[in-house]
Amino acid sequence: MRSHARGAHRTGLFAEWRALAVAGVAFFAAGSPDVVFRTGAFVCVVVLVTRLLHIRMDAANLLAIALTLWYVLSQAWAADRATTGLSIQNQLAVLAVFLAVRTTVTTRRSLQIVGWGYVTGCVYAALLIFRQNPSTGFRSELSFDRIVYAGVNINYVAYALTAGLAVIVLLGAASTRRSYRVWLLVCTGLLLVAVWYSETRGALLAVGMMAGWIVVYRIAPALLVRVVWGAVAVSAAAIATGVADALLRTTDAGSAARATGDLAGRLTIWPEARQIFGEHLIEGVGAGGFRAINTWGVGAHDVILELGTGLGIVGIVLFLGVVVSSLTSTHWAHSVRLRPLLVGTFLLSCAPLYLSGHWELSPAGWIVLALFSCMALLFEPPPGPPSTEAPGPAA
Repeated sequence: MRSHARGAHRTGLFAEWRALAVAGVAFFAAGSPDVVFRTGAFVCVVVLVTRLLHIRMDAANLLAIALTLWYVLSQAWAADRATTGLSIQNQLAVLAVFLAVRTTVTTRRSLQIVGWGYVTGCVYAALLIFRQNPSTGFRSELSFDRIVYAGVNINYVAYALTAGLAVIVLLGAASTRRSYRVWLLVCTGLLLVAVWYSETRGALLAVGMMAGWIVVYRIAPALLVRVVWGAVAVSAAAIATGVADALLRTTDAGSAARATGDLAGRLTIWPEARQIFGEHLIEGVGAGGFRAINTWGVGAHDVILELGTGLGIVGIVLFLGVVVSSLTSTHWAHSVRLRPLLVGTFLLSCAPLYLSGHWELSPAGWIVLALFSCMALLFEPPPGPPSTEAPGPAA
């Protein structure tokens, strides 16, 4: 019987080869995004070719494709064709990854396989942080002396680990087995320590808000998740329009955590981004073009301003459409508490990343969004074992 069970398990794993391939891509998202942009995207294209007839043409996929086409079209009016060309390449890559995850994840088991692939990659990245910064230790407050992570911006890694914590919540909802959750708790501890080591304020804020949400959402899940949607929307609008600048400047100046007076340059770069956005309101200056034409030669560090300067209002609407449709494609009736928990977790864990960093072309961000778009798989009971009883006589 054990031999038969092991054989069935191996057969089941082989049947999930696409999920395993995509999980391998997800493994590299946190610590090696360049691998995902090139080799990983190729793997995802191969997976998609084998599932062409099964690619869902729902709102999330169609809007993601439309956004990518708008990226490509922006080359026609790009202020800097080389910069826009690179942005187009990266968007094509994350589109392949997004579609591959959503096409491959069709069962609770495949969701767990890809999710664990991402979380395992986050754990590996966390261990590399500890190994490459052995003398860092815990600090009572943040400092300007940041840790290093070979080849990758430490803010990106910290953001990816924060997204990994959100995926852990998703995986926790996928199983009630105690041993399974013990491993998730171990991974949670490692990622939390690594995020603290990173001293990335956006990631730390996201972790704090996510933890608070997990504690309080039970009070009124349906109501509170709507409050979260509203709070994220208001925050995004306040930053994009400049309404929040005075508050953010005061908050940054009064903080002992690496205070610069201008939020590490963001409050200096955002006014120029708003000006360029206003001058090219509909179509922008070409995907990623703001980096090539602004005074400091850096990106906008805000998803609305980055997409607005590069792709105009059209790009913003398409991107927001992908996010909203990915999180609202399931029905409230399926779960009273589970769906609000997961939606709120995604929004609060990712909002600081999108609103203060470059996360719109992040392989990790697109993988995590795709995984959360498949949350409906958790609302249905897992399939039971096949019946071994012989059929009864016909009536």
